[in-house]
Amino acid sequence: MDRRLEERSPCNLPAKLTSSKSGHTGPARIGNLSESGICIISSLRLEQGEQVQIDLADNKIFGHISYCHPEGSLFRSGIEVVQVLVGGAQLSRLLESLLAGSEHVSAEDAAVVHSGSAKPGSEKSRHVPSEIHLG
Repeated sequence: MDRRLEERSPCNLPAKLTSSKSGHTGPARIGNLSESGICIISSLRLEQGEQVQIDLADNKIFGHISYCHPEGSLFRSGIEVVQVLVGGAQLSRLLESLLAGSEHVSAEDAAVVHSGSAKPGSEKSRHVPSEIHLG
């Protein structure tokens, strides 16, 4: 039984994952996300409850680890999102659309995901309820 309260949006986005505890940083891939959580695959072995930061283009996502399981030579981690600082690039608009549950993504925004290009922009803060847990 799936205990999640929100719909997950599958994606395949490159990101950078940083552990606040150890300071270790590494490349990561976001596999899916919802308004309150992210599934991310990286080489970092993280502990439940550990605070992390995800850098996705000009966005910064802060949260803590709900789970971390080995997957081959990598680790699949569930992150409960606490705060999102959204930048002004096209990828940021795509992220906002995914977080808002929008099923429509413009071709222009989708092309940014595939190319990985984004321009720095202004940031705005988005708070996400911390009482929702990924399972």
